[in-house]
Amino acid sequence: MSAPTPLRVLLLEDQPADAELALAELRRAGFASAGPRVETEADFLAALDPVLDVILADYSLPQFDAERALRLVQERALDVPFIVVSGTIGEERAAAIVREGASDYLLKDRLTRLGSAVRQALAQRTLRREKEQAETRFRALIEHAADIIAIIDADGMVRYASPALERILGYQPEDLLDSTITSLMHPEDTVELRGVLDVALAQPGKPHCDEFRLRHREGTWRWFEATATNLVDEPGIAGVVLNIRDVTERRRMEELRAVATERAALLTAEREYARRLEDLAALRADFTSMVAHELGSHIAAVRRWADLLATEPLSPTQDEALSTIQAEIASLRDLLNDAQAAATVERDDFTVVPRPVPIDAVLAEATAFARTLPGDHPLLTEGDTDGKVLVDPGRIAQVLRNLLSNAAKYSPPGVPITLRVTQRGERIRIDVTDRGFGIHPDDLPRIFEKFGRGMDETLRHIPGVGLGLYLSRRIVQAHGADLTAVSIPGEGSTFGFDLEVIR
Repeated sequence: MSAPTPLRVLLLEDQPADAELALAELRRAGFASAGPRVETEADFLAALDPVLDVILADYSLPQFDAERALRLVQERALDVPFIVVSGTIGEERAAAIVREGASDYLLKDRLTRLGSAVRQALAQRTLRREKEQAETRFRALIEHAADIIAIIDADGMVRYASPALERILGYQPEDLLDSTITSLMHPEDTVELRGVLDVALAQPGKPHCDEFRLRHREGTWRWFEATATNLVDEPGIAGVVLNIRDVTERRRMEELRAVATERAALLTAEREYARRLEDLAALRADFTSMVAHELGSHIAAVRRWADLLATEPLSPTQDEALSTIQAEIASLRDLLNDAQAAATVERDDFTVVPRPVPIDAVLAEATAFARTLPGDHPLLTEGDTDGKVLVDPGRIAQVLRNLLSNAAKYSPPGVPITLRVTQRGERIRIDVTDRGFGIHPDDLPRIFEKFGRGMDETLRHIPGVGLGLYLSRRIVQAHGADLTAVSIPGEGSTFGFDLEVIR
């Protein structure tokens, strides 16, 4: 036989015999009851204690009644089962007091049900307390969660929002209550979320994920990942639970990785393209050198025959024809030299070999070359020529020859050409200035391109293929500087570059 169950009971009863009958019935049901019997409100209040297991109250006493006693228990928020035991109570009144919060009611002539009524009331209290504890733990988890927890109904109305809403989006939870979650969503994302909610409502208990943007109180948009779970049929929830996590930083990192991957692919493609261009340039340079070599052999043979003819007596007509042949041979030889030079500067292994060279030596060679130019152009030199510059003398001489030749070709006969030297700290500037036809501003960028020439039709008769300035700039750039041009149409042009001075 099992031991009796201890039961702390408070009896509100003015008839001792009725109280004893109730206790006897409890003993018969397996309870070891203990507790006071009271008749007045004052004694009842004095005996109220949270440790009580059950209150058995007569419905009507001379100075007190069960309805008043129930209100006193409820006012003190005591979780103690309250069972009404009465000799006479109508069913309507009994049902009303149960609705007001009583656990049960019994008639005194039917006390055999008292034990089961008490056990049922205690079991309900246990379930109620377990539920309250679970809800307390659940709410504590939600209120301290890093993510936003929201409960919405089937229409998308927010019925609950956790405190994390303020920390993450700047809104108070009550700001969202009875409004739709879509009120904060980016317009482009609302249709997709509606689809996720529809699927979740159709599949209770199964989570569904989606990502969307929500507007921060400050007006910015942030990305979130939401897991929607349909708990509409769960008591105390009755809605779709959204677990909303801020993934803005993750999305940003993903975008950065995507951009980095795209850039890496572009860089690889650019490197491959550059490599192919280098291979093509090398192939073109080799081909140009080969063709120039072959043509050079034939031109040399023609020149030898022309030189041989020059030793023979010729008529005036023959002499004029021979002069024309020799001039064309010279032009072809210059063209081949420029083509070979262009092929050389385009190779990866093109280098200059700088060494200290006196400035006056550089200018003396240029001056000597200027005397051979056609058109009787006086050469005016200006500036201080003391000191040395760090140059590859052969390459810089080639640059000055190109600049002086162009100055002569694009100037009327007899017009002076100026060769100017200017000291600028640790650098020296060399400029060649003509007083010729000048260059249109639209043509200036083009003249430094390979085979680039001006578009002025009145000057197209002047011989040249557009390699001189291209070669000159590449050589100057190999010296760590740049070749620049300033021109005024109808007044002339100035081409110049600077070099490193050696003290």
